[in-house]
Amino acid sequence: AFLEMFNFPLKHGDPAALRDENAVILSEDIAIKYFGETNPVGEQLLVEMTENKREAFTVQGVAEKFPEQASFDFTLLFNFEKLRDRGYAFDDWSKYVDATFVKVRQPGDMAVIAGQMDRYLQLQNAASDDWPIVELKFDNLRHLARNSYAVRGDIAGGPHPTATVVIPLIALFLLILACFNYMNIAVATASRRIKEIGVRKVVGSSKAQLVVQFLSENVLLCLLALVAGVALAHFFILPSFNSFFEGWPRFEISLTENLDLWVFLLLLLVATALVSGAYPAFYVSSFHPAVIFQGKERLGGQNVFTRGFLAFQFVLAFITMIAGVAFVQNARFQSSRDWGYDQEHTLAVDLEEKGRYEALANEVRQLPDVVGLAGTNQHISQGTGYAVVDVRGEKMEARFLDVGPDYFDVMKLRLKEGRFFDRDLPGDLKNAIIINETFVRSQGWDAPLGEQVWFDSTAYSVVGVAEDFHYDDFFDPISPLFFRLSAPEEYRYLTVRTRPGAAVQTADAVQAAWKRLYPDVPYDGFFQDEVFDYYYVINSNITKIFGFTAVMALLISCMGLFGLAAQNVARRMKEMSIRKVLGASVASLTTLVSSRFFVLMLGAAVVATPLSYFAVEALLNSLYEYHVGVNPWPFVLAYALVFLTALLTVATQIRRVAGMNPAEVLRNE
Repeated sequence: AFLEMFNFPLKHGDPAALRDENAVILSEDIAIKYFGETNPVGEQLLVEMTENKREAFTVQGVAEKFPEQASFDFTLLFNFEKLRDRGYAFDDWSKYVDATFVKVRQPGDMAVIAGQMDRYLQLQNAASDDWPIVELKFDNLRHLARNSYAVRGDIAGGPHPTATVVIPLIALFLLILACFNYMNIAVATASRRIKEIGVRKVVGSSKAQLVVQFLSENVLLCLLALVAGVALAHFFILPSFNSFFEGWPRFEISLTENLDLWVFLLLLLVATALVSGAYPAFYVSSFHPAVIFQGKERLGGQNVFTRGFLAFQFVLAFITMIAGVAFVQNARFQSSRDWGYDQEHTLAVDLEEKGRYEALANEVRQLPDVVGLAGTNQHISQGTGYAVVDVRGEKMEARFLDVGPDYFDVMKLRLKEGRFFDRDLPGDLKNAIIINETFVRSQGWDAPLGEQVWFDSTAYSVVGVAEDFHYDDFFDPISPLFFRLSAPEEYRYLTVRTRPGAAVQTADAVQAAWKRLYPDVPYDGFFQDEVFDYYYVINSNITKIFGFTAVMALLISCMGLFGLAAQNVARRMKEMSIRKVLGASVASLTTLVSSRFFVLMLGAAVVATPLSYFAVEALLNSLYEYHVGVNPWPFVLAYALVFLTALLTVATQIRRVAGMNPAEVLRNE
């Protein structure tokens, strides 16, 4: 009933056909791979269900191409009953499935069903008392990707909430910054229209009419900016963004198919126009005509709100610049962090099934550039087993890897104390384990060697302690972990260490050997130093985002600073001309122009320092389990960069002051 419950649209075929146990539904990619562009419905497909067991299925449907944002998809769909043929016990509560989907008539029915689940909770816990379940929980399909970060073995693969909100928050942050910048410029440049306002008020215009006029002008300005922004985003920004941030879902703008986008753009237009234009409109329209014509109204740099807006802009600029430097520093830390083993010159092959190790290992041993090989049931980066173990009467959760005796040497795992497994000691296979340092710390052991750990009704003795290593990426913490010795017939991975510089040709030779032994089984080999490339891509993308935000925030703030500095110089040109005639030096005039702004920036830096520390520390903690702490260097570099950029901005006006002719200025005055 999968295709009847879910609306995966079919390109060919009937969703109800899946009720036939001999039917298979293909994804579009698989259909094209095996049958080309023709309709494959009715064609036969031979599938290797288990080793040495193939079964013929009839293609009964082909799915449409899945959208990139799909939470889950498929390549082949079989009837669930086929699990019986593979030994799956449907009535065994100790067996697990990835998900159980329940469809209800109306949303309120879900609460009723959830209240009746206790009977199944008892059945589950009775069958698997090592993994007691507190609650059987239902989650709406719409929330599947949003909540999957907290689910072990989730089917949707959704990111952490921090990743889903960071882009909108950055966009909102830059928009607010731009609105404050516009307020600054609008108030500072209102002197150009001050006489118009006076005349309008004298002839009878009310304050409300002026406010409406200014807001209408601002709405028109924002509308033009919005149209230009959508065009830029569609034709330039998003294509660059998609190519720049590798590995992320592709962003696109679809104005013809997305009604929600139109609603969003309308709300964005109204909100931006009001936020950026309300204060300037009410402020400027409040002037009294008598004051205006007497020349007593002064705008620009003297206004408290204008300076406050500029100070707030630079607080945000400091925070984003500090965050940008901190993330660059963190990226370098992550790229140089020790994984706890040697990833170089190492090749791993997923055997897919047990029982294939010996034949392939015999072939690989003959290769000239192989310096070591080992078999494992689990492999670093490819998942670990989960166990509930008993230590001195207390149960705890741990991860485990079942490995061959040579695995530690091939992967260059480091021994802290004790020894690694010995193939010549029969007891190692039955009741010896090696634990990691985190396991030792979790128990507070001073002398872990000889301690006993119970697992699956078997007592294991600790014979060695391995140094902590990252079996997963740096987003997740290292958990207590132990190794057990596994028999060769249980191995599911072959791991090979090669001579330096010979990894590629050895991988080609291993693949050729695989094809000779298992011609009908796809080869799945990979280099160990490439398995976490996605992590470095994600980390690089995060760094790029915060670097881009920092640069944009600084540019917007300096635009506001430039506008206010220009207004300040224009307003005080007569004063500075007189000072220059009386002998004032360029240095003293420079101080006169810039001192107020740099005092304001110094105040912004003081405010930004504690805010930056706590914000950046919280952000790093939410994203990374292991990261470099916030230290003085991001603050020093950020402050130096911001002040230098601000100095260059103000310098354009200082140059104007230095090059002015006092006689020309005073004659015009």
